[in-house]
Amino acid sequence: MPSTTDGSTAAVTTTTDPGTTSGTTTPPDTGNETSTDTGTTTGDSACGEPDAPAVMALWDIHVNDGPPPGTISAPCTVTASDVAGPQWTLGLDCTIDGQTAAVDLLITRAPESGPTLAVGDMRVLEYRAEQIFWTNEWFSIHPEGNPFLVALAGIKADHVAPPGMTAKDFFGVAIAVVDGLCAPIDLGPCGPTIRLALDMTWSAGNKLLFDGQSGGLVDLGGTVGVWVAKATRPNDRAACDDIPPAWFEVVMAGSFGP
Repeated sequence: MPSTTDGSTAAVTTTTDPGTTSGTTTPPDTGNETSTDTGTTTGDSACGEPDAPAVMALWDIHVNDGPPPGTISAPCTVTASDVAGPQWTLGLDCTIDGQTAAVDLLITRAPESGPTLAVGDMRVLEYRAEQIFWTNEWFSIHPEGNPFLVALAGIKADHVAPPGMTAKDFFGVAIAVVDGLCAPIDLGPCGPTIRLALDMTWSAGNKLLFDGQSGGLVDLGGTVGVWVAKATRPNDRAACDDIPPAWFEVVMAGSFGP
């Protein structure tokens, strides 16, 4: 269990193998399968500071210049992979429901990094969407049958993996949501917000990344870069009961050896 700087034990709520329940759960569950509460929030002494400048992890997906269907599981060939500063524009030719479709992904991640996909690469695109009062979205691009070698992935949702799946199943990266390390921050009309941390594991690489931080999961086989632009939950949803129980904006990009 993490310890505070004064030697006392910090309270932690850890949810393991997240993403298997509905997005309608209430805090501090954050929409995950299991949780263990070891106490109450003790403040900022164990709460990692956000990176400066701010971490960015934005992404958007279009299919044939329109919105994507709710589920995609399709073989694809990379037709464009262009990087300009923090923006990475990725073009794919995919076979969706037996039809050829043009898929465009615009990813913005800062701090900047190079592309991990090149024109001509063949991968599988997995995409899921879930409509609540808001839209939950997840995608992963990886070799067929091997999400462990994730080339590119993203989360914009109130839980970290699609319903019925774990993060490790979908992304090849195990993700546990850690609550109870950060004091509330008053951000506006819906009341205080709590920063969350993601305990992420890929192969032998492990890293605890707080809301607003980035880092790499490193093993001899390669590196999975992670950008956590948002990982928060409302301290009390009573003020605005139509807001998500938590919110995660994450981008992951893998780079692997031969």
